[in-house]
This record gives sequence, C-alpha cells and structure tokens, in this order.
Amino acid sequence: MATVTDIIHVPQPMPLDQVAYRFDPSLFLSRHDENWLAQILPYAQRVLSILGAKQGTLLDVGCGGAGLDMCMAVTSDLHFMCTDINDDNVAYASESAKDCGLQDRVSTQQADAQALPFEGNTFDYVMSTQSICGWHNPQKGLEECYRVLKPGGRIFVRGFGDRFRNFWDILCDTGVKDFEMVHANDMSWFTIDKPAERS
Repeated sequence: MATVTDIIHVPQPMPLDQVAYRFDPSLFLSRHDENWLAQILPYAQRVLSILGAKQGTLLDVGCGGAGLDMCMAVTSDLHFMCTDINDDNVAYASESAKDCGLQDRVSTQQADAQALPFEGNTFDYVMSTQSICGWHNPQKGLEECYRVLKPGGRIFVRGFGDRFRNFWDILCDTGVKDFEMVHANDMSWFTIDKPAERS
C-alpha cells in the first residue's frame, strides 16, 4: 500500500560512546576525521533502523566513496556490495574497506543503476543515497533495485531533492504496490518492500 507519512519528531540516535564497534574506529579515522564520523554515524544508525537491517546482504547503488557503508558496518553484521558507475569512486570505496579492515564484509563493483549485473532476488536490502537524481532513467533504476531484492526485503532511497511529486509518479509507474514516502523534519526518503514468498 502506498502512503505518505509526515514525521515531526525523529528519535535521537545512539550516543557515539555507546556504539558497539565491530572494528577499531581508529582505522576509520585514518581516512576520515572525528567530526565527520560524529556526523555520519548517527545517520548510518538511522538508515539501519529504517531498513530494519542487522545481518544479511546490502547492495548500495551509487555508493560514492562508501563512507556511509563503512559506518553502517560499525554497528551491524551486514555484508555490503558497494556499486557506483564511477570507477574512481569504486576504487576509493575499495581502499576504504581495506584501510578499515572490512574487506571481508565490504565488496565493490562498477555498475550502472539501470543495468545491475546481479541475478534477481540476490540482496536482503538495497539502498541508494544522494544518487538517484543523477540516474538517466530513475524508473528503470528502481525496477533494477527491486529485481535484485530478495522477497521480504526492503529498499531505502534518499536524495531525490525537491522532486518529491515526480518520484511519487515514478514509484507508481514502476508497478510496485508497497512503498512509503516519508517527510521528516530533517530529511525525506522512501522505502519499497518486496512481499515475502508464500509457502
């Protein structure tokens, strides 16, 4: 069922000193300063909460340097496939994973959102942040994200700017029935759920 939700008060994320780190944060700070980590880690926790993700596989479409993925790895047991159309971003993300000691859980691959090189029903979660507005064909990209998502999985997308109404239409045109668009006081996003298979 398609819905629009307005959120006025957003729960505060876990304080940084209460985070159960899955790797030595000093490794991460060798590539990013402490202020950056303090800003991005609460956002990473929030995305994990919206996805309902603690373990499994997550595809990031348009990962950039994959800083968000590294921070999400701090407080989860997820395995990540970070993709970007830009080879330089993929190389940077790969180096970041190695520098953080996360190369066993964070993989990278060059990929176009509109032609993802993965089998259908591969990933437990799919996310795209600050990328979709650069896709030549957002509807095709969302259809690809949905194709590679496992039944029972969820897609999280943020970064569609002020084109909210356009993306409502695009979502309707994809044919998916279970999506939600959310306007919070500090950000907007949408999620798409793929129904679990019936036994």
